Amino acid sequence: MLDCLSADATAALPLHAVTPEGLEAMLAGLPPLEAGFLRASGFKAKAQELRLLPGGSGISGAVLGLGAEADSPYAFGGCPFGLPEGTVWRLEGPVAAESATLGWCLGAYRFRRFKQEAGRA
Repeated sequence: MLDCLSADATAALPLHAVTPEGLEAMLAGLPPLEAGFLRASGFKAKAQELRLLPGGSGISGAVLGLGAEADSPYAFGGCPFGLPEGTVWRLEGPVAAESATLGWCLGAYRFRRFKQEAGRA
C-alpha cells in the first residue's frame, strides 16, 4: 500500500467532502460548535477549500469543499499537505472513492530523484 494511504481506520478522523449545494444539509448534521465555526469562518464549499474542525482534544475532523464537480479528483490534491501530518482520515460525503484516492495520491507525489528535501513524508 502507498505510504499516503492507510488501511487502519480505527482512529481516523472524518474528512467531510461537500458540494456547495449540500453544504446546509451537512452543517445541519454537525455538532453546533463545528457548524458555527464553519459558518463564522465563511466556508462556502468551493473546490479545494479546506477547514479543520475544532474539538475537545484538538481537531475533531476536517471539511473539504468539492465545488460544482463532485466527481473531480482535483479537489483532493491539496489534502496530503494541507492536513496535519500523521493523522488518519476517513472520507465522508458524496464523492467516488476512486476519484478521492487519485486526487490524494497525485497531491502526495513529490519528485525527489535529484533533490533531497527535508520536510514531510
